[in-house]
Amino acid sequence: MFNHQRIIKDILHHYKIDISYFVALGLLHIDDAKSWLISKEYMRLYNGGEYSYKQVKAYLSDRYCVSISSIEKLIYRNQ
Repeated sequence: MFNHQRIIKDILHHYKIDISYFVALGLLHIDDAKSWLISKEYMRLYNGGEYSYKQVKAYLSDRYCVSISSIEKLIYRNQ
């Protein structure tokens, strides 16, 4: 099972946005935050130039327990 706190902590760490209050109130679903985070992290990591798109997708898949196919759908849907 996935730890939702990781999403909250990663958004706070990388983007300086504390979503914990909104998640606790039910105003923001953790799955929506996770989708947003994966999209933003893909762009941040890939555009940093250190990693290939395959490496970034594998990292995000492992870190957030999401299939690579789901990551691709998120990324290409938002372009």
